[in-house]
Amino acid sequence: MRKVLSIFDLVLIFSLTGGSLLGLIYMDRLIPGGDSVRIEVNGELKGIYPLNEDRIVELNGPLGKTIVEIRDKKVRVVDSPCPNKFCIHQGSVSKGSIICLPNRVVIIIGGEQGIDAITG
Repeated sequence: MRKVLSIFDLVLIFSLTGGSLLGLIYMDRLIPGGDSVRIEVNGELKGIYPLNEDRIVELNGPLGKTIVEIRDKKVRVVDSPCPNKFCIHQGSVSKGSIICLPNRVVIIIGGEQGIDAITG
């Protein structure tokens, strides 16, 4: 026996799909950018670097050395000892963050440390 979708089901499906598409379109505006890069290893601040100056930063984490490149106002992880290398596959970013959980390296573009959200 086949059930037919009601008008409410269709409205719900189109509303959720439309909301998701709008969220993807405006995601770029929601993620803050900045002019600096904040790098932490194991919760300890290792440095805040300007995004407009090209440089290579070598960081020692629990698993070994992670190499971060700042170039053309973008940041990327060049090499890391983590097993899956998700941080490397993320590529160059100009907004948001790159996180290498196994080696405990956090790279935040914008460099500001503030409250993103409050939960209760």
